[in-house]
Amino acid sequence: MKKDQMLNVLKNHLLSQMEKHRMNAEIMINNPMAIHDHTAWVEGIESELAKMAEYHDKHEMATKFLGHYSEGGHIQHKVNHEFSPGENV
Repeated sequence: MKKDQMLNVLKNHLLSQMEKHRMNAEIMINNPMAIHDHTAWVEGIESELAKMAEYHDKHEMATKFLGHYSEGGHIQHKVNHEFSPGENV
């Protein structure tokens, strides 16, 4: 399997997990009786948001740091640093 295919599968998996937890939170908001402990409505939604954030962060990291492979399999480092006049290098 090619690196770009593996990266796409990973990113799609992470997006699917985010969507699963978003749907769970939406169901909890629209139907609070779905939560067994009726006093934990906000905590249940917060738990789903935390899971979404985890998968979002992983997706962002995969996109940012694993998406820069060259044809030879080496990471292409991108440096964007603009020097201001008078800045010591």
